[in-house]
Amino acid sequence: MAEFLEGIEGYDEVDISVGNKPKEIVPGAYVLKIMSAKLERYSAESVAIKLAFDVDEGEYKGYYGKLYEYNKSGQYAANAKWKGTLSLFYPTSSDPDKKKREIANFKRAITAINDSNKTKIDPTKKINLDSFKGKYVGGAFGFVDWEWDGKSGTKCDCRWFVGVDRVRAGEVETPAHKGVKGAAPIASNNTAEQQKPADEQPGTIESDFEEIISDGEIPF
Repeated sequence: MAEFLEGIEGYDEVDISVGNKPKEIVPGAYVLKIMSAKLERYSAESVAIKLAFDVDEGEYKGYYGKLYEYNKSGQYAANAKWKGTLSLFYPTSSDPDKKKREIANFKRAITAINDSNKTKIDPTKKINLDSFKGKYVGGAFGFVDWEWDGKSGTKCDCRWFVGVDRVRAGEVETPAHKGVKGAAPIASNNTAEQQKPADEQPGTIESDFEEIISDGEIPF
């Protein structure tokens, strides 16, 4: 005798993601294209330019666009966000020594963008955020551990900018695995299952070389 189960209430109202989720990006160096820029103010001394980008060359070309399309096709479409973003913090500190470090960090990123393009962004004058759109730049990607709302994991993020010529020449060293707030990195295999994006609060600059803080939460 055949067995039957009750019909599932709400079955037709639930959407699911369609197609294949793109293969997770891995540590390395990639040529990026900046899609847009947005100003974010957290406090009087915490102002950032949020840059949205996508990979423009190689195996992972269009990765973030494909990931966004996949995420917005399912039941969590309303929360789908563009994950290829970086926060470039503007020098605002009232402490002279700290401001010099902030300027150096900002200048490294702008120099990488300028070295990668024929046109130039001049931070000594007013900065038009639209001038970032369409610019190419290299990105150094590495593993980053995260903790948020009682959860934790590891993801692969763009850690800083470099010139595109260095990426194409294979001259960019892969960033070391970064732990949470200076802690030792998670000692585990970094599989795609562990590289889940975290909703993070704005970070702080921890070293002169890590001038750009990633933030997958901003919906460009």
